[in-house]
Amino acid sequence: MLKIDVHTHILPRDIPKWKDSFGYGGFIGLDHYKPCCAKMVRDDGTQFRDVEENCWEAEKRIEECDESGVDIQVLSTVPVMFNYWAKPNDGAETARFLNDHIAEIVTKFPKRFVGLGTVPMQDTKLAVTELKRCKDIGLAGVQIGTNVNQLNLGEPQFFDIFAACQELGMAIFVHPWDMAGEKDMQKYWLPWLVGMPAEVSRDLFADLSGVLSGCPTCEYVLHTAGVHFPRPSDVSSTGLMSDPIFVRSIIYTVLGSI
Repeated sequence: MLKIDVHTHILPRDIPKWKDSFGYGGFIGLDHYKPCCAKMVRDDGTQFRDVEENCWEAEKRIEECDESGVDIQVLSTVPVMFNYWAKPNDGAETARFLNDHIAEIVTKFPKRFVGLGTVPMQDTKLAVTELKRCKDIGLAGVQIGTNVNQLNLGEPQFFDIFAACQELGMAIFVHPWDMAGEKDMQKYWLPWLVGMPAEVSRDLFADLSGVLSGCPTCEYVLHTAGVHFPRPSDVSSTGLMSDPIFVRSIIYTVLGSI
């Protein structure tokens, strides 16, 4: 049976210094501080996460997929790269850069990867334009955040984006980000164990219920939804485990497996 991993994030190895280009900061880049490793760092010096070469090297991913029996990975950017807070034209430029990178990998390894783009949700017209371009360059859909600068996806201004996805046959992967209350629950991996499933729950009930009725043939994948709704106690119980490495493995093999 074909094994497809739909939740895999990827970045270009070299990310432009957008702060220099746009004249303001807040953007994430990669600091390759030693071979095969890098730090995701905001341009103000704030470190986000350590990553390894499988975050940018397609060949390394294929090697690891072969080891774990995964036939196909669906690639999408890391949600902190959405840049919905940026000026619309700047957000569109960063989206094009990220999408071109994913399309390049999909074109090079079409039997091993499927690509999802990102679009500047802060401007509906620009988002639809980039959505159409994503289809033209061979991407199968888009990944979007569960909110846009804390605006729910069910707001009328976003409907044209969902309608365009339906018309173009572009799938939508809804990924939690910028979770409500995240700053108040930094211990015990609570942003992942509680914040992410709660954010998707908010999105499903408050936002997508209306979108689904308006775009009934649109295809959606909801991060964490398959686990959180039927067995919330099973998910939250992992928060009692003190080993962060083990908890992390639970998050990405259970919550992260759609």
